[in-house]
Amino acid sequence: MIAFRIQAIVDNCTRPAKEPLATEAGLSYWIEYGDKNLLFDTGHKEAIQKNLPLLNRKLNQIDGIILSHGHYDHTGGMTWVMEELNKDIPIYAKASVTDPVWSERITGMAYAGTDPEILAPIQKNLHAIESVEEIMPGFFLVPRASQRFPQPESSKFLFEGEEGHLLPDSFRNECFVVVQRPEGIVVLSGCSHQGIANIVDKAQTLFPNQPVVSVIGGFHLQGRKPDFKERPETIDAVARFLQRQVVGTIHTGHCTSVPGFERLQTILGDQVDYFYAGDVLEL
Repeated sequence: MIAFRIQAIVDNCTRPAKEPLATEAGLSYWIEYGDKNLLFDTGHKEAIQKNLPLLNRKLNQIDGIILSHGHYDHTGGMTWVMEELNKDIPIYAKASVTDPVWSERITGMAYAGTDPEILAPIQKNLHAIESVEEIMPGFFLVPRASQRFPQPESSKFLFEGEEGHLLPDSFRNECFVVVQRPEGIVVLSGCSHQGIANIVDKAQTLFPNQPVVSVIGGFHLQGRKPDFKERPETIDAVARFLQRQVVGTIHTGHCTSVPGFERLQTILGDQVDYFYAGDVLEL
């Protein structure tokens, strides 16, 4: 069996007893899969730069980068990462990961995409994912979720296109990971703007005879505007879906938010936990 571990490098929260890890509104995971090391997203800004050495991780050990989508809180660390790396490595993402995207805030519309200064290095090393692709044995990148279930209500505040000609975000720049394990499949998502139910549903469609043994990532249940969060009954519906479809543990954080996690926990109990910066999963 191929060894599979994930460590949260960047998250909004860390455990109080942990080393003095930096926190920020962002997400980055270090994936060990067999003899390969992958960086899944890079957080928002400085946290990845501070936390990697504290967690005994060396950037030059990574063999590739996966960008789950193009929002700045997942790609912002790329500026430092690309400056520090002394080798070209593949960047797995949708071709549209560098397209402009926007977020409606209290103060108006704000650019929410990747720093323009890092677009060229990303495009130079981009390995575009436009169909389901097995990049390592049993390790798949999936370019699109299903559309059977509602997207998060908070996704309506997100847009794509050029300034002055914005459209509701289609999330065509979003992808997710499915990993086959002996017991079933593991689903790994960044922000789940398409809806974690749709992401899990797509994974089940692709691997119909394999149970979902774990779901990991952010579920986009809260954001920057006061009303940029899900209603309690909507979170409850997500929790019940996961309770029905996932036979193992759910590890969430980042845009799920602590209140969102606590609401999920009222239904899921010990089946769900918060995946804090510094935590490690053996899968």
